[in-house]
Amino acid sequence: WDENARKLYQTQLSKMDALPTMKVSFPVRNNQGQQKHVLNGFTVSELTWWDRINGGTWESETLDVFDQYITPDTIVVDFGAWIGPTAFYHAQFAKRVIAIEADPNAFASLERNLVLNSGHGWSSNVNLESVCVSTPNDTGVMTMKSADAGNSCSSLGENVEWACGGVKEEWQVRCYTLPYLFAQRGITIDPQSPVFIKVDIESYECALIPSFYDWLVGEKFLPTIFVSFHPQITLCDEEQLRGVMKVFKLYEHVSCEAGKRRLKLSPTTSFGEFQDELIANKCFQSSEYSDFVLNGRAGDPSWLKQFL
Repeated sequence: WDENARKLYQTQLSKMDALPTMKVSFPVRNNQGQQKHVLNGFTVSELTWWDRINGGTWESETLDVFDQYITPDTIVVDFGAWIGPTAFYHAQFAKRVIAIEADPNAFASLERNLVLNSGHGWSSNVNLESVCVSTPNDTGVMTMKSADAGNSCSSLGENVEWACGGVKEEWQVRCYTLPYLFAQRGITIDPQSPVFIKVDIESYECALIPSFYDWLVGEKFLPTIFVSFHPQITLCDEEQLRGVMKVFKLYEHVSCEAGKRRLKLSPTTSFGEFQDELIANKCFQSSEYSDFVLNGRAGDPSWLKQFL
């Protein structure tokens, strides 16, 4: 981080020192009669937003995806982790969690909230990273922007001006490719340690997801990817969308709307057919975002599918 980011981080820490704490518990949920994970409550610095968790009104479809694909053997790479709602959910039943957040205000909250839960065994499985994940061309120091640091809309994307009221804050952050961070953390992708990647990066996804192709095309096993595409995707150019399609076509199962609608893709799917699938499955009918789940390498023999 640059000096401005460090000031934002320290200011947020000071604010949180003055806040009371509150207990948060994800409601017990059921899916077709089968009980979901029953999790311990956790403690956070009191912010009004957390009432959505206790009230059971926050993104139940997101939690459904975690429940379906994350097991006690799974390594989860969660970026942007924001103030911790997703990381503190799946950390309670995953093998290991790398939570990445480059917004200094959000990272201060995430870090403080993890410390508040140091008494829970799952907290020791969580590692925090205050860096950003970028394309190979964007590695090094990049400018991150936001209407208000910590508001969950911060991004590297050139279209971030679209989100949450324009740009009022900027700071510098160091960026790395995901394969580099995997190597630094000793993460390999194999059936014994499946990897789940959650990507929520507020408009940079059209640049980042295509950059995964050169990495993933040579991997025998693929990570499950859960990626949120935000409304700014309408501003992504055709080259970027073709790159997204190339990555999607590496996978056997591709679905939108948090796994509800499966796309019919094959190695021979054309760009026009890809666009038709997105439209037919109403993948961007939401005014906020559309979540895609990518799972299983296309063309794998049936005996491998149990591991992916």
